[in-house]
Amino acid sequence: MHLPKLDRLAYLAAFLAVVVTSGTTFGQERAAPASDKGPSKDEAAIRQRGKDYIAAIKRGDGDEIASFWTAEGTFVDEAGHAVNGCVLCRAARAAPDEPSRVTVTIDSIHFVTPDVAVEDGGVTSAPGVLSGSTARRYTAIWVRQKGKWLLDGVRESAVPAVTHNDRLRELNWMVGDWISDDDGKMVHLSCKWSTDKKFLLREIDVRLPEREPLHVTQRIGWDPREKQIKSWTFDSEGGHGDGLWFHNDEKWVVEAQSILPDGSRATGTHLMAQDGDDAFVWESTNGEIEGEPMPERKVRMIRTTNIP
Repeated sequence: MHLPKLDRLAYLAAFLAVVVTSGTTFGQERAAPASDKGPSKDEAAIRQRGKDYIAAIKRGDGDEIASFWTAEGTFVDEAGHAVNGCVLCRAARAAPDEPSRVTVTIDSIHFVTPDVAVEDGGVTSAPGVLSGSTARRYTAIWVRQKGKWLLDGVRESAVPAVTHNDRLRELNWMVGDWISDDDGKMVHLSCKWSTDKKFLLREIDVRLPEREPLHVTQRIGWDPREKQIKSWTFDSEGGHGDGLWFHNDEKWVVEAQSILPDGSRATGTHLMAQDGDDAFVWESTNGEIEGEPMPERKVRMIRTTNIP
């Protein structure tokens, strides 16, 4: 839904300011755990005001919506633009009846004085709702005037986007140079961040007595479609594959699949468990090539250098 700027702000102020306090109608509320005593009489009154406010919003009567604000009440958007709440609300239109598109999380309602309450929470919405944002934080100030709870201020802020680098930080311990802890030092591994910090790059050299040396290049990143860490692997013999990563207890688990140079399909599970700050154990289990089981392998890797 595209609204002119004034109407959009009005809709946002009216919608965000109190829908977030109500727990009804426009979305699924996920409130913070309540105490055993339940909400106080005043907190219950604030929540009821929220329900009444939603009804006014749905009717689209700007003057009625504005009556839920103090005359000096101010709405401040995430960019820091401040506008009088009553002015915005009087420009509001009837809100669309799309309850499934907004999820509200109330973190807390606490009382600064018996007549002033502060509410903090968040709103998550589908594209096209709340001016196109998918997630926002809010703080609402309620004051009691002549026996009624009114909004005296609402401030919103954007939720910082989670970057691909953020998703991979749990794997930062892999950065550095490693060598296998065995007599032949058969495996050498180097791991570093890509220049743009969106991927981890691993170079692996494997020297086994029964085969030619193998060089493996691997890129590890965040797959936004799978919503999971994923690796893409290529080897010097022409094989390639990928794997989905997840953290299970104290181990990283990689469910891998690959195509070998002869066209055969291989699958397996790789486990990586840290052994202190400067060692980890890599284990390959459940390996199969075209349904035929493969021997399990286990290697302990020791750090030789760190890469900043």
